[in-house]
Order: sequence, then structure tokens, then C-alpha cells
Amino acid sequence: WDHEPTKMTLVIASQLTAPTDQRCRESALLALRNLSSDQANGELMWSDDPTKTAITSAAVDQKEHAIRALANLACHDANRKPMWDHEQAQAALVAASQLTAPPYRKCREHALRA
Repeated sequence: WDHEPTKMTLVIASQLTAPTDQRCRESALLALRNLSSDQANGELMWSDDPTKTAITSAAVDQKEHAIRALANLACHDANRKPMWDHEQAQAALVAASQLTAPPYRKCREHALRA
């Protein structure tokens, strides 16, 4: 997670909001989710403010890849307390854990895992 150009490309792409950029945003969030599952990246990703902001902002919007990334990051002991103390991350996970509609089933499962 120490390759700055790649990191910034994913962070910026994950925050795109134009309807025409939806596919790009989803792909960036998927990449962040996948990277967050790597043991070597977990603490580094959560300690990086732009990455943290990108993931938590998308999680508030109930983007499944972002919720799963938070769940992956929460698997790291060093991240648990700081994540729970982070208002936006906490709010996103609590909200996702209360989703009951079938399209949000996976979001709920990932939030409960965190």
C-alpha cells in the first residue's frame, strides 16, 4: 500500500460522483476492498487519511465494497478501537447492520462481521 500513484488513483476514483463515472467508482471500491483483505495493508490503509475518508464516505452511502473493506480493516487488532471511535465508520457500520431489504443482505453481513 506504499505505492503512492496507485493509492491516489484508487482514492480519487472511489470518490467520483458523476453518473457516467459509476463503473469507475465501483471498480476503485472493489480494488480497495481487495487490497484491504491483505494482512500487510490493513493497518496502513486505515492510518492513511485519504484512504480512510474514501472508504468511509462510500460506506455511508451503503456501497457494499466499502462496507466489506471496513469489515476487512476491522480484522486487524490495531484498527478496531480507532475504527469504532471514527464517527463516520461507526455510523456506516451500524446503519448497514440494520439493513433488512434483500438487495442489502451482503452489506448487512459484512457490517455485522466488522
